[in-house]
Formats: sequence, structure tokens, C-alpha cells
Amino acid sequence: MVSHAQNWSLFYNNLSSNSETNLKMQTIADFNLPSVTEDVWISNWSKNPGLIMLVVNGFGKLILLHNVSYLQENIFCAESKVLGLCGNDKQAEVYRIDPSSAARSIEFPAPAW
Repeated sequence: MVSHAQNWSLFYNNLSSNSETNLKMQTIADFNLPSVTEDVWISNWSKNPGLIMLVVNGFGKLILLHNVSYLQENIFCAESKVLGLCGNDKQAEVYRIDPSSAARSIEFPAPAW
């Protein structure tokens, strides 16, 4: 079954139940638990291409990547990589992320409001 709506808000508001969507979102959130090993993390991204990833670049800028995919090493590419797109118009920048650094858990203090 394919559903269409003018925007995400209308799509979710018109669902008869959000419970199935909430379960899927929890599964996706669990991909990044600190207890997840790098191999499992890579496997999750390999089996579920097209997800989004929120990252902080080397300059401390928050970036939302979409259509994230894991590409494994093959005869055309000497090393595996995680690729994501950033942009919301006709063109998007491609971001390449080292899988081992992307799977690493990072903690830092956040301001309290």
C-alpha cells in the first residue's frame, strides 16, 4: 500500500494509528544505542538504506543527512563508506562518513535550560 500526502504532517495526522510507526521509529533509534557494536551498526544501515542521520561536522555544525546508505568494499571501491545527502532543493551535497567513526559513541555536556 502506498500513501501520498502534501506534507509529512498531513501524512501522520491522517494515519489511523501511530503505534506501528512508533515501533519502527523505536527500532531505528535503537540502531544507535551505545551497546550496539560497529558490525551490528553497519549491518543495520546496510539492511535499511534511505534513513536519515543527524551529525556534527568537524566545525561543530549540526547537519541532517538524508538517503543515508552504507556501501561496502567492492571491486570499484577500495574501502567501505557511509554516504548521505544534505540539501532540500534540486541539488544536494554528498557527505562521505568513515563507518568506524560514525559508529563510535560520543558524549558531551549539553546546556541546561
